[in-house]
Amino acid sequence: MMPLPIYKMNNPLFSIIIPTYNRAGHLTQTIQSIQNQSLSGFEVIIVDDGSTDDTEEIVKSFVGPRIRYFKKNNEERAIARNYGIHRAKGDYITFLDSDDQLFPHFLDEAKKVIEQNNRPEWFHLAYEIVDEKGVIIRQENKRKGDINKSLIRGNHLSCIGVFIRKDILEKYQFNDDPEIIGSEDYLLWLKLASLYPLHYSNTTSACMIQHDGRSVINFNKQQLIRRIEKSIYYATNDPSISNFLKGKISKFKAHRYLYLANHLSRATYKKASLKYYFLSIIHFPLILFHRNSLSYLKSLFIL
Repeated sequence: MMPLPIYKMNNPLFSIIIPTYNRAGHLTQTIQSIQNQSLSGFEVIIVDDGSTDDTEEIVKSFVGPRIRYFKKNNEERAIARNYGIHRAKGDYITFLDSDDQLFPHFLDEAKKVIEQNNRPEWFHLAYEIVDEKGVIIRQENKRKGDINKSLIRGNHLSCIGVFIRKDILEKYQFNDDPEIIGSEDYLLWLKLASLYPLHYSNTTSACMIQHDGRSVINFNKQQLIRRIEKSIYYATNDPSISNFLKGKISKFKAHRYLYLANHLSRATYKKASLKYYFLSIIHFPLILFHRNSLSYLKSLFIL
């Protein structure tokens, strides 16, 4: 294990980038969770993507040199994250939605992974999903072996807990096509997985809070269909990603269509969901036995 040097404020080890838009009601707890970190070598970059609520006042109530606040015109979160990347000073950059929270050992755990793996290009820390009362819905902390290929089945990383070296992010950033908002992070993870091993820790160190305002819950039917179709196009037309998917492109497409079918079904678009469910089976018949397929079939009888 190689110990890292001591980092100062003008050269922090970590930059935490928070893109936000009209989430003043959640932002206070998010910032407080960062301030409670047991490790001190970090900065916080809050990119206000044109909020019309009192986000600016909330941020400015947190006095201290660690927090850097930028307000810009609304252009969606991929552009906001890239905006933050260009202004980050840290060796490693991580992203946090403005309604999620970090546990006090989050950055300490990240530092351990960096030291144990000789400054990896990127890595991921385990997290949990909780409801607004703090009840755990799901935990993402049971990974083992080489998890790069598991990304073919879907985005189990989300954005929370992903750390990427800044020099890597200077080469590869989020796709800012507004029609793929919600899949821009997944496309970047596929790109990185095609180039570098994904290291990880199964120590849960953050939580994603599930609430009615999350964009993954609220969506427009046609926009979601367009988003999935276009993200498939971007992935399969990227040379390194298509090489990464070599021999498994049909499986990748099947999981994308199953994801789409599940979301449409939960929003009561049953007829449209059936179309994409059968399309997933056509691409990869064995998907019938995947847990998300069983979840989909179950939803047909519940809704």
